[in-house]
Amino acid sequence: ENEGIPNAHPYLNLGSAGQSMALSAVAAQKLLGAHLSGSWVAMGHSQGGHAALAAAQFSDLAKSLAPKLQYKGAVAVAPASNLVDALNLMSQSIAEEPLALKSFVQLATLNFYASYLVQGSSFARKPIDPKIVFGARMQEVHKKANTCLDAYAKTVSEDIAVYVQKRRPATEYTGVITAEINKPEVSSILKAMKPGTVKIPGKTLI
Repeated sequence: ENEGIPNAHPYLNLGSAGQSMALSAVAAQKLLGAHLSGSWVAMGHSQGGHAALAAAQFSDLAKSLAPKLQYKGAVAVAPASNLVDALNLMSQSIAEEPLALKSFVQLATLNFYASYLVQGSSFARKPIDPKIVFGARMQEVHKKANTCLDAYAKTVSEDIAVYVQKRRPATEYTGVITAEINKPEVSSILKAMKPGTVKIPGKTLI
């Protein structure tokens, strides 16, 4: 861990994703320029779809570093977006059938997704405080959120599985506090991670 650099994966951080994609195009141009036309597009699925749209917003960076590059567009397959709305919809679904098995599956998804977003916000100018948006149980689980995505998703699911054995409703799990997610000081950070809120160049296929 380097001083001043958060020990976290910048999950769905718009600036990090967009600059990484743009700089990848620059690197390809420098390495294989003689074999490439200079035209480039960004493509990705889910988190990668988010990155593809972010690439559009940062395509001018690529052009400034490698003038021969010509950004043409993005293909975003099921891009991660509308993060606050997604968290609210999952919470609402759980509340409708708090004892159903599918609600506990949704509970694991909700808490993993929110926790990884909070960890990714470490790169924001004002990170989200996990002690504000999570209850006691998820605060402990969140301490392990600096692991790889698949490993952490398993960690969250395993904690939900332990909770299920208590035969208590999903709504009583001390995880994401939806009311705190919706407060401006938190929702504004998540909304800033949303791609496509400005006019982007080229053609875009979603």
